[in-house]
Amino acid sequence: MNEQPPPTAVLVGLRASGKSTVGAELAVALGTAFHDLDDLALECCPEPDVAAVFARRGEQAWRDAETRALETGLAFPGSILALGGGAPIVPEIRERLNEERRSGRVVVFWLDAPDEVLARRHGTHDRDRPPLLEDESQRPLDPLEECRRLRSLRSEAYETLSDHLIDADAATDEVVRTILDTGTLQSGADT
Repeated sequence: MNEQPPPTAVLVGLRASGKSTVGAELAVALGTAFHDLDDLALECCPEPDVAAVFARRGEQAWRDAETRALETGLAFPGSILALGGGAPIVPEIRERLNEERRSGRVVVFWLDAPDEVLARRHGTHDRDRPPLLEDESQRPLDPLEECRRLRSLRSEAYETLSDHLIDADAATDEVVRTILDTGTLQSGADT
């Protein structure tokens, strides 16, 4: 009987749900590596940040970079991988993660909080995080409206992809504890 490595924990959710913050603390708690798909995807791009990729080459170029970077993120069994908010809507990413889930190599956690909480955390758009939606006048939506619209576009993908729904409206250490309490990140026996 061989011991399998623990599964990779993949964190999904809307912008400002705490994926990177929770992921880093979860990695410390488990003594493993943390990877942010945004950082890995930027390594595939000549631009210095996500906003520049969107501005120069468009959203599809970013989604392509995320898709390529996912393989790097999955190359570390038992690590923690935070996905960008839009990554789960990319069919290739969803298919790849579902393949890994079926094999037991990945467990997906959907970090979710009320729209008002996410909008408050996000505040106003900054240089590194481009606005994703615009109104009829081509002006960025305010964070609350953007969050509501993105939720309606992405919730189904998050729900069908995730193994656990985690309330992210709590302190980071509580969110980490909730994830650990699922008991799904331990190594298992290969029978």
